[in-house]
Order: sequence, then C-alpha cells, then structure tokens
Amino acid sequence: NIVCLWSYPQIEAAMLLNMMLPFQHGKQNVYFVGYAPLINHLGLRHISEFCGIDPLKNEAFLLAAMAAYPKYYGHFKRLLLSDCDMHLKHLEKGALVHPLFTTYGCPNGCTFCPSTENCGRKRFSLSIKQTEEMLLQCHEKGIRYIHFTDEDFFFNPLRAYSILEKIRYMDFHLIALGSAVKVEKFINDYGTDILRESGIEVIEIGFESGDEELSNEMGAGKDASACRRLAERQHEIPASIFWLVQTFFPGETLETLNATGAFMRQFGFSENEVVGRLKTNGTKG
Repeated sequence: NIVCLWSYPQIEAAMLLNMMLPFQHGKQNVYFVGYAPLINHLGLRHISEFCGIDPLKNEAFLLAAMAAYPKYYGHFKRLLLSDCDMHLKHLEKGALVHPLFTTYGCPNGCTFCPSTENCGRKRFSLSIKQTEEMLLQCHEKGIRYIHFTDEDFFFNPLRAYSILEKIRYMDFHLIALGSAVKVEKFINDYGTDILRESGIEVIEIGFESGDEELSNEMGAGKDASACRRLAERQHEIPASIFWLVQTFFPGETLETLNATGAFMRQFGFSENEVVGRLKTNGTKG
C-alpha cells in the first residue's frame, strides 16, 4: 500500500492508514510518498525503504513515469484531482479531467512549497516531442479534459508555445498552472489567440498575498505586481485566471490580509463560483 502524504491537513488520515492497513492485511506493508521531511518527522516508512530510491528526486524515474502517464490512465479505479477539475465547466456534463505532467519540480524555492523541497530545487522536463506524443495518445483515447500539473507550465514561454501550437484546434480543454511573471511574458511574446485555439480554459496562478513585501519573502516564484498587471488584463485573456491564496503565511497581519482580500474582491471568482467547485469532488458542504 502506497499512501501519498503531501501536506499537513493529511496527517490524521495518513496516521490512521498507517495503523489500519497493517491490521487489515496482517503485515507491515504501508509506505509513504510525498513530502519527505514530513513523512520522516512523523516516523512513517518512506517509499525509499521499499524501492531503494526516492522517486521524487530520481530524474530517470520521473521522466519515465511522466511519459507513461497516458498509457496507465485506464488502470486507475478512480481519478480525482482534488478540487482542480471543477474549473472546467464541462464537468457538469460528466467529463473526467486527467492529470498530465510535462515537467516535475521547481527551482524557485518558495518556502511553503513541498515540491521544491522534494525535487532538490530542480525541474525535470520532458522534451517538446515527448509531450506532443503524450497529448496525441490522450487524443487517440478520447481524453480531451487535461490538467497540466506542472508547477509552472509556462516556465519557458517558448516551450509552452511550442507544445500548445502542436495541439491547436484539437478540441482539448486544458488547465495549466503558471507564475504570474512567466504567464505575463508568454502573453506579451505570443499573444492570447494561442490560448483559445489550443484549449487553455483556466490558468491557476499563485497570488498568495496582496502585500508586495510578504510576497517577495515567499520565494522567487512570487510577484504581486505581476499578478495585478495580469488581473487588470483579464478582459483580454480568453482563459479564466484562478488566483491561489496563502492565507496565514508567517508575517501576515490584518493589514496584509486586508490587502489580499481587496485584490480577491476585485479580481477573484464570485462566492457562487468558488462554492461550485465542490460539485464534483465528492465533498458535501
């Protein structure tokens, strides 16, 4: 049994699984993958004890695993992307959103991010050709709804454009994460038509805090000014921007929280839109 432990809210569930699965199976066969410092701190068995490597730091493993994703979609009994899949309105028609990595990891070192810690502040990247082959596999399988789960799909704007250019007019419906600085550069360099024509419908951006100084302290991937510039251009961008917020980062004050709130009131989704994200992730609330 392999359990993913990625963040602090999952601790209780992980500890329970660590007790109950051996009770059910009669053997100590539970291993944890995810945020290694947290797994080790809790005294849980890390996946490296089973397979001899930490897969999230092993470039050969990661590249092979990312490239094989489309081949194994059919092996999953359930495919659930937390609340991310709800960004695609087509889910109300029963569509299933599939995750797809084209890169793993990030060198920015944002202090709250487990991914940058896990990968040793590196980014492991598939080639444009490999990414194109994965997307063609998805297309052949009838998979059109895809969430690019890269930490920053737009980290290299030319690479992102080259990938999206290959899938123009192929009826994909896509979500991609990106930093405000790189998304802004992408739009400045290549315009917005490519976003619509390739099927990018939602771009998730870590806004985190409306306070510029606090935003800078979080890490190299954060830029509140770039977020505001993009937000003010939302009317010309065919994709919706979903702003992610880090509410209680160390150093927050009422003033900084109010700055974040003011930004979200002006540029964020409405309450109904946010609550609507609960419709497909099995959460009643």
